[in-house]
This record gives sequence, structure tokens and C-alpha cells, in this order.
Amino acid sequence: MNANDLGTLNHTISLLKEGDLDAFRVLYDRYFEVLTRRLQTFLHDDILVQEVVQDTFVQVWLKRETIDPAKDFLAWISTIAKRKSIDILRRQVKLTLAMDELKAEESYEPSAEQALIQREEHEKLSRLLDVLPEQQRQVLMLAKLHELSYQEIADKMNISKNTVKNHLVKAMKVLKYRTTIFFIFFLF
Repeated sequence: MNANDLGTLNHTISLLKEGDLDAFRVLYDRYFEVLTRRLQTFLHDDILVQEVVQDTFVQVWLKRETIDPAKDFLAWISTIAKRKSIDILRRQVKLTLAMDELKAEESYEPSAEQALIQREEHEKLSRLLDVLPEQQRQVLMLAKLHELSYQEIADKMNISKNTVKNHLVKAMKVLKYRTTIFFIFFLF
């Protein structure tokens, strides 16, 4: 990067700090592909990569006033993206562990108390999933519970692989929002 490019970048960042949406678009256009490529080598899942990149740029906008134009902007947003990736991978591990636990529980006869707790948890999950449109719910269940690939889901439901990805992204956003609201409600 030459001195002129650096001056332009610093000016763009200064405009972003002031809330300039055009400056945000310039930075988004400039760094979107770079972040996407970096995250693909780390996450290996296009949907997760899209989610992390979008969340990263939302974070950039929210923290725009704290950006230091003298510091390396790419390093800063890469750090945000890395942290968000780690958070997502942790959530995936927790989800996988929960699914494994559910599968293990299916293999033995639970006590009456355990059966009641399972029924209540199942009802909570059902209510949470009921907010999703039918096709999104089916795609989510096939992907997460039955562990089918995007292509297998697309073939089974007679929809495109891209539609499967879109349904999963939308479903995960809704569930993420709903569970956040749920936890906030019970915290306060």
C-alpha cells in the first residue's frame, strides 16, 4: 500500500467515525472479499462465513467511533472476525454436544422426572421452532438433527442448494434473535 492509498484509507476511516455511510460502503467493498477468503480457510462453511462477515461489519459500524485511523484497519476487522468465528465454533460445539446428548438419551429409558424434563425441553424447542416458516423449519431439522448435507436436503425437498443455504441462514438468525430475547428476559 503506497502513501497515497494510506492517506485515502485514513480519510475514509475518519469519515466512517463521523457516521458517513458512503465511507462504510467503501470499506465494506474493499474488505468484504478479503475477510471472506480468510474466514473460508478457517470455517470451511459458506453460511458461517457469510454470517461472520456480516456480523463483523455490523460490529465495525457499531464501534466506528472507537476506530483509530493510525492503526491497521485490516488487522482490527480481522481480529473482530476471528473472535466472532471462535464464538460461532463454540456455539456449534455446544449444539453438537447437546445433539449427542439427546441421541444418547434416546438409547435408554428415562426416569419419570427425566421424562418430564425432556418433555418440557422438547416443548420449549418446539415452540421456538414454531416461529419459523415450514420450509425453514424442515431445512433446519434436516441439517442439524438429521445431519444431511445441503445437497441431500436440496434433493429431498426439491429446492436448490442455494435455497437451502438461504433458509438455514434466515432460520439461524431468527433462532439467534429469539434465544437472545429469551435470555435477556430471564436475566432482568
